[in-house]
Amino acid sequence: MNALVAVTIACVLTVVVADTYTSEFDNLDLDAFFQKDDQVEAFSNCLLDESTCTTDKMKHLRILLLDAYNTKCEKCTDKQKELIRKAVTLSIQKVPQQWVKIVKAFDPDGSHKESFTNFMRGE
Repeated sequence: MNALVAVTIACVLTVVVADTYTSEFDNLDLDAFFQKDDQVEAFSNCLLDESTCTTDKMKHLRILLLDAYNTKCEKCTDKQKELIRKAVTLSIQKVPQQWVKIVKAFDPDGSHKESFTNFMRGE
């Protein structure tokens, strides 16, 4: 019976994990990242498809961020929601023109604007 319980728990954990994003980026130091203008510019250009994403991590993060924006971060853990909110806030403060371009690229018709704004407010 213990084996059955262990298998059931493993199956449940597999489903839960599959329903959230990878924790690979959960420890990003956003303050340090946004202090390096060249990194911010390179990643902004990656997000906008204005230049090649220079690493596989950048490519992967771009896909995750696009999905998070368009789904109101529904697959995000609480930690990831906190990071996304902080990254957006820092983007608006430090590179507002780039942020406007990113929003237009991620949501050209504005169909996700209201839901993402609500997400940013914690709703």
